[in-house]
Amino acid sequence: MEVFTQLDLNSILPLSLKDIVTSLAAFVGMSLGIYNFWKERDKEKVKLKVIPISVQQKVVDPLGNIIGYITSENEFKDNNPQDFFAIEVVNISRFAVTITQVGFLVSGIEQRISCPRPILGNQEKFPKKLEPREALTAYVDLQSILSSTNIRNVYCAFAKTSCDHIETGKTKALKQLIQYARNQYPNT
Repeated sequence: MEVFTQLDLNSILPLSLKDIVTSLAAFVGMSLGIYNFWKERDKEKVKLKVIPISVQQKVVDPLGNIIGYITSENEFKDNNPQDFFAIEVVNISRFAVTITQVGFLVSGIEQRISCPRPILGNQEKFPKKLEPREALTAYVDLQSILSSTNIRNVYCAFAKTSCDHIETGKTKALKQLIQYARNQYPNT
């Protein structure tokens, strides 16, 4: 017959306060090291914000020249659509990035609706280099978008960089544009 005795914790785990403090400091140091590793790795990633926006209205000066556009992420005016739809791209990386292509991704197939000649402000040309925290707005002809056979299956807008990184974005305005295309062109 075995006799069970009461265990003495001091004989099994002889930890002093010094050992506990040392272990805690080592754990905190290891945690901070892992955190810093992930933060440094994150700095090297391409990060873009892609925002499909609806052009609501042209802004003209007294001479009739277009000086800007009123845009919205939340509403596509299907009762009076303008000539353009736009894709805004913001570089939130910590380094410059060159945007080479903007357009729309189609669900179900690996095809993109690319916008070959988007209009940029200030007579700028495409591709466009974006410095950190800089943005571009690419205006695209709305009728060329609507004439695409796959516009009904679009699920997001995209921007592609010179290093082949693709970032996507969705807004209510894009969803309403797709619904407008489905209603206007039901058999395409």
